[in-house]
Amino acid sequence: MERLMFLLMLIYWNEYPTDSSIPVYEKFEHCFPVKKEYNNPFNFSEVNVKATILPPSKIRYTIDGFYYQEYTRSKLDNKEVLTSLGQPNWCLRYSPLEIGEYTVDIN
Repeated sequence: MERLMFLLMLIYWNEYPTDSSIPVYEKFEHCFPVKKEYNNPFNFSEVNVKATILPPSKIRYTIDGFYYQEYTRSKLDNKEVLTSLGQPNWCLRYSPLEIGEYTVDIN
């Protein structure tokens, strides 16, 4: 599986995020395109996107990624119709618990 490395730079308390910072307890989200077709992208035995997060305290966290597809909602003949927008993505969400530099390994 594709392996990506990136670094969450500094995380600040009570400051608004810049391109490289996320406040403590706020949402960090990273999404990337689905490059392959799956029979069922929700089946962990078929595909399993995970991230290992290493915060400054060096206590490792592992989080699951999820399949995400944006839709628009409309009505047709008094029924709701969902229409997909763009391509699906894999996404990861995490809320930093401490200030400092984080390393994230996605696989």
